[in-house]
Amino acid sequence: MAATFGLIGVYAFSAVFPSHGEGLKIPVPDPARSIDLGQSVMMLLPTE
Repeated sequence: MAATFGLIGVYAFSAVFPSHGEGLKIPVPDPARSIDLGQSVMMLLPTE
């Protein structure tokens, strides 16, 4: 019963708040470069 109401909630949320656009952008470092501590911290902070 809880799973049913959970699925209904997800469906209702997506109907009320449709996702248009590019969505969430997560910065990913170039694996060929080594990164330092400052860059690691900046990756954890949210961007616009």
